[in-house]
Amino acid sequence: HAVVSVPRAQNSRDDDRVPHEGTTNLFQSIVRWTLEIDAQAGQRLWQPIVDLGPQRHYWVGSFLDAWFIAANRASVTTFAPRWTQMATYALGAPAWSKTRRAAYFETTMACFLGMGRTADAVRRAPYRATVGGMRDLFEKWAGSCLTDRTALESFCMALQWDSYADLLPRALTWIVAAVSSPRFHFGRREGVPAALVSLLSFLQRTRWAEVRTDSHARAAFFELLSRVAALQYQPGLQLQEVVRNASE
Repeated sequence: HAVVSVPRAQNSRDDDRVPHEGTTNLFQSIVRWTLEIDAQAGQRLWQPIVDLGPQRHYWVGSFLDAWFIAANRASVTTFAPRWTQMATYALGAPAWSKTRRAAYFETTMACFLGMGRTADAVRRAPYRATVGGMRDLFEKWAGSCLTDRTALESFCMALQWDSYADLLPRALTWIVAAVSSPRFHFGRREGVPAALVSLLSFLQRTRWAEVRTDSHARAAFFELLSRVAALQYQPGLQLQEVVRNASE
């Protein structure tokens, strides 16, 4: 049995303690063992790490780095159901539903859904059915996390990946709900406005016919474009002109 020893937090700064090299090596072993045994037994290995919650975001993040790196070596049929199992558990786990801590909650939860720095493998087309099958999980995450600017920026980029294709165009309505919240602020122009323009430009180039014929998607698209243009963000104004000319 693998045992992960977590130092007891004496103060808030102790919560940020980065796992040492020996622990990261152990995480890599746990990931390998998890993918070699049945799913129920595997959960007994990773669940204690997930249950550390956002107060140990560096530990959980380190484990997730190892987890998604393993997707480069594992087959889709092996990795996909284990990933879905873990993401489903995490989004309902008490440790993650009761405690929120600045941006670490939203962004670490995004990592469970494949938006972390090592998740290149699950962004590709073979994982499209897997991501599409987790649509309800993404909508749940969006409802609680997209008012975080970093999470929103990451999601706008993720929606342009091959595996996330089936989240669109519905995901546009989740973004509108987030930016319409009184808790949301656009912040610097090179952040959220740039991310939104990137996503909207992508849709205009690649899925415009679909967006135009879906009333909810169309309304969401123009709502987001209007909000960005209202900031006098030049790329947003240019995209608004492109869309206007294409509609004539």
